[in-house]
Amino acid sequence: MLIRSINDEEINDFVEIQINSYPRENVGKDEFDKIRNSYSKFRENSVGFTDFIGLFEDGILKGCMILYKYDMTLRNSTIKAGGIGSVAVHMLYRKQKVCKRLVEYAHDYFSDNGIYLSMLYPFSTEFYLKMGYGFGPKKEKYELRPSSFPNIGDYENVRFLDEKDADEVMNCYQDYYSKNSGLCRKHIKEFNQKLSNKAIKSIGYLKDGKLTGYCFFKYNKASINNFIKNDIEIIQLVYNDQNSLNGILKFFANLRDQINRIILCTQDDMFYHIFSDPRDGSDELIPSVYHKSGSIGVGIMYRIIDFENFINVLSENSFGEGDFKLKISLKDSFREKNNGEFYIDFSKGNARLIEKDDSDLNGIVYTDMAILSSMLTGSIDFKSAYRLSKISIGNGTNIENLRKIIDTDKPICLEDF
Repeated sequence: MLIRSINDEEINDFVEIQINSYPRENVGKDEFDKIRNSYSKFRENSVGFTDFIGLFEDGILKGCMILYKYDMTLRNSTIKAGGIGSVAVHMLYRKQKVCKRLVEYAHDYFSDNGIYLSMLYPFSTEFYLKMGYGFGPKKEKYELRPSSFPNIGDYENVRFLDEKDADEVMNCYQDYYSKNSGLCRKHIKEFNQKLSNKAIKSIGYLKDGKLTGYCFFKYNKASINNFIKNDIEIIQLVYNDQNSLNGILKFFANLRDQINRIILCTQDDMFYHIFSDPRDGSDELIPSVYHKSGSIGVGIMYRIIDFENFINVLSENSFGEGDFKLKISLKDSFREKNNGEFYIDFSKGNARLIEKDDSDLNGIVYTDMAILSSMLTGSIDFKSAYRLSKISIGNGTNIENLRKIIDTDKPICLEDF
């Protein structure tokens, strides 16, 4: 068995496995060539931060994936993070632990490159929970009437954007990236692609000549029989202050006579407070009288690859204030080096691994890698993890003090991979 990078001559085999693992209708030669060309172009344009990987045995490609390298903001730090995407196994070689070996390889690959946090979108959450991946925040999908959008913004500062605005859009995103946890640094190519795509509309909010918010969206047909009945699907919404958010939302509010519904996905579980009527139009009730306001999905999952190294790469002020000497008893059935007891001295927002010392402990936490990864990325708060029996604690552990140190902002993920 050999796991290595896929070369140009092997891209057809890669595409064949992808198509059969994630089936789509009527993939003839033209469609196959189109898919292959899109992968080839993507590979060409992403040199340096992606790697197409294959598992080979006797010269046969049995499984494949794409590995991504990111810079991520997390807990007031900028760290390196890895993404695992397009994991697929040849139909003839299922149930041969091909996927397990690929993921193991990915973890080693990331660790060797100084990357100690991995993330992925699961085909099965149960499968990846067993590999130590914990849930990230949920995503909520709203389908809203434009009239429910607030009509309070400064509409005069909103304008359409095009390719000439790519640098400004990237600078706006960089401000957003620096202020919010979980976001990944983006490359100018991504903004150029969106701004030059005629199917995607782009608007921005300018304050004193500076772009402080932007939105990418597209039109979707809402009826096969009525060509003037259309929805808008918001692809990405970024804002750095109240004015930019309100201005962009007013733009959509003004479309009440033209657009049927606006489809918006967000990981912000407070976002429904913005709208006067967040109902989704189904008129369905959840007992007793809760109006259905959309749908919810679980997706992005996070995993700490090497716990000690992960703690060491976090910068100062990555944790809450307070002094706390903590012992973590950690179970990781997928990566042996993380199994065991770890001692951490928290002081003034910093975390320092120390030698084993049970004297003067302020608390003990018993956990596994999946829930620990969710806690340290901010996807679940400490008290909720304890309340739901996902962790247990030793006698005398002060939950409130430890919560103030461990809890952090929920991560936002805008990457599709």
